[in-house]
Amino acid sequence: MMDQKPKGRVLLTVLNIIIAVLALVLVGLIVTAVLRITLTPVPGRPDISAAPVSSSTPPVQTSQLPVTDANVRSDRTDALSADQKSLLDALEQALSGTREDRVQAMEAWSNAVMDHSAFDSWTDIWMLTYQDGQLWRDFTGSGVLINGSSVYFGTIDHQTPDGEGMAIVVDGKASGSAVMYFLQEGTWDQGVLTGEAQLIRGSSQTDPAAGGCVIQCTLDGSADEIMTQAQLTVSQTQNGVTHQFTLQAENGAYSSDGTDLISCALHSDCGVSLLVDGSVTDLTYQNPYPWGKQPRQMGLPFSSYAYGYGGR
Repeated sequence: MMDQKPKGRVLLTVLNIIIAVLALVLVGLIVTAVLRITLTPVPGRPDISAAPVSSSTPPVQTSQLPVTDANVRSDRTDALSADQKSLLDALEQALSGTREDRVQAMEAWSNAVMDHSAFDSWTDIWMLTYQDGQLWRDFTGSGVLINGSSVYFGTIDHQTPDGEGMAIVVDGKASGSAVMYFLQEGTWDQGVLTGEAQLIRGSSQTDPAAGGCVIQCTLDGSADEIMTQAQLTVSQTQNGVTHQFTLQAENGAYSSDGTDLISCALHSDCGVSLLVDGSVTDLTYQNPYPWGKQPRQMGLPFSSYAYGYGGR
């Protein structure tokens, strides 16, 4: 009797194992049937299969995607007349040229602007950038920014001078086709001329060193564009002889040595002096033509000095 009980237990264990295996097989058959029903293609719908992923091609990162051009083209580009576009092309070509190239392009542009019969048929392009033959109403890069009789050549950030560049303001006529201009060359910070700069008052047909005013200065970086240091060289040619006079300014004010006569810096015996009056001594020395704003002064005091002749 003792030998039969273990044998019965062994038999029972074997039967339990067989039942468990059969149950697993039955569950497997049921799952297979369900999957076949679920994955059976619907009549009329094409089979969709996933392409194998190549292990040699890494996934594209967001930073690797191409950057789209953020500049927004103006719808006025196509409305430009042939002569207006030709003058704009000349301004754009001057962007990569010399200072003289830009002044001459500005002379042609301004004379056309002052010719109302032609100007009336032009397309309004105020505060638009011209670059690569196109007008842009939101531009960042290097281009030509138009503001009526003022033009900025250089680096632009969303229609604002920002970086190295040159602005030329035409504010009057000289003889013949020549125009009077005021030039600002240096670095802009969001439309403000800052740091070391050169300002020139002159005529488009005359060398400023022979007839005009050249200002080497440092600007304070504020919105007022005050000259913290400035040396002004005023030149005038009389009877074929050029005379030059040097003035100093500091922290926006004229720096005087107490005399109202400044002798010619080029000649020791010409007898020509610059007469200093209130238009010089009472002036606040700052950029007179801030970009995109009203002029700070009526006219330019750098062109209205009086000259005296005779022995000393």
